[in-house]
Amino acid sequence: MTAGGRWADASWPDDMLGGPVARIGNVRCRVIRPEAQLWAKEEVPEAFGHPQREHDPVDVALLREALAGASASGAIRPFEAEDAEQVSRLLYVLSPASVQTAASLRRRQSSEPQRARRRSWVAVEGDGIVGFATAYFQWFGGEAGKGRIWVGVRADRRRRGVGSALWNTAVEHLRGARKHTAEVDDDPAGLAFVEGRGFTQYDAEVISRLDPRTCRLASKPHSGLRVLPLRDVLERDRELFEFYGKAGGIPPGDSENP
Repeated sequence: MTAGGRWADASWPDDMLGGPVARIGNVRCRVIRPEAQLWAKEEVPEAFGHPQREHDPVDVALLREALAGASASGAIRPFEAEDAEQVSRLLYVLSPASVQTAASLRRRQSSEPQRARRRSWVAVEGDGIVGFATAYFQWFGGEAGKGRIWVGVRADRRRRGVGSALWNTAVEHLRGARKHTAEVDDDPAGLAFVEGRGFTQYDAEVISRLDPRTCRLASKPHSGLRVLPLRDVLERDRELFEFYGKAGGIPPGDSENP
């Protein structure tokens, strides 16, 4: 690899672009490894007789902090069935509006159609899970090729490179997607995280929840209505499908869900 600018004709390491694939807007490219960035900012100026620029010492400090944090935060590895209990507890804190149990996480991971290509990962520190990410191609709705990503990191382990490592792993898995979308809960830090990666907000919804343990529930008559468990109406699958479509869950005429 040959550099330009004030480093024109200098030989750079072959593995300099060994970082993950990232994206800003519609531009995708390999990221310069942090180690290579340190080398370029510390050793190259001295070797070629160029003084460090004013911002280089600040950049060096940030790079060293990120590398130290990534090292301390342990490994990113694929989600396994035995991780489900810890992940469900983590999600209860990070995304309280969406109820996920260990059983639902295991089922979601294995029951979706193959075209979804669902994969999930965990960030492990010691024996504990401090971060979780999941990525898949949206298999419902009429828009093919849309990749969806969700990443969450425990609050006391943020700004250490954990979220970025999970995010880059998810983006790499969705290589070839025509569009990436991300869901952000009521989390300003999460919104800033995705906006820094080229995303813009295009939709929002209000989600409410009720904890029956903290309120008084009064029984009221509901003329003509009954509440039934889903298992009692499974044979009415066509009616359920049409209702879900009219409610916006599956657009009518979806070619992948006839």
